[in-house]
Amino acid sequence: MSSPTSGRQYKNNPYERVSFSSVTGNNIGIIRVLNSTLFPIQYSQRFYKQIVQPELEKYCKLIYLNDVPVGTVCCRLEEIDNETKLYVMTMGVLAPYRNRKIGSQALQHILDAARESKKPKITSVYLHVWVESGDAKRFYERHGFKEVGLVVDYYKKMEVRDAWILEYRLHPSAAEGEDESVELQAMSPSPAAQDHATTVT
Repeated sequence: MSSPTSGRQYKNNPYERVSFSSVTGNNIGIIRVLNSTLFPIQYSQRFYKQIVQPELEKYCKLIYLNDVPVGTVCCRLEEIDNETKLYVMTMGVLAPYRNRKIGSQALQHILDAARESKKPKITSVYLHVWVESGDAKRFYERHGFKEVGLVVDYYKKMEVRDAWILEYRLHPSAAEGEDESVELQAMSPSPAAQDHATTVT
């Protein structure tokens, strides 16, 4: 097992230290076990080969609490419309360790790494969220993500198949900021999303 890095203490409990470790061939087995517990699908061998690639080291992490592995976050780089975007493939924290801001720290860790990247320059971070998971959507919106689309029949093996696309712009242009300001002034507050289980709080 590789040693956890980038540790920092959870501000409300000085005895809890959240840290992150890069995914390697030595700890890939831990990722497999966590994924089988956290997510309802089985990931392919291609997925596990992808997340150990050197160019993804900053964006694929094991999450530790006091040196105990409690979650994962794995992303990939994509070229879309002449922009480099970071796609969050998986992110989850084991149930006994939720509601301790671990997911928030993990997400911020990834956003900071993406923002600091120069080659390539990453313009945004995005992901899909199941439309029945209003609590997960609200989690990402609290961290600055915005709904930018809806994909019909995204989840092929679920009764409700649609997914929202949520995006976090890392380098918004001045024009985008002005448009957003106008939209916010024109819109009235929307009702709160329905509560639903999430793996990342």
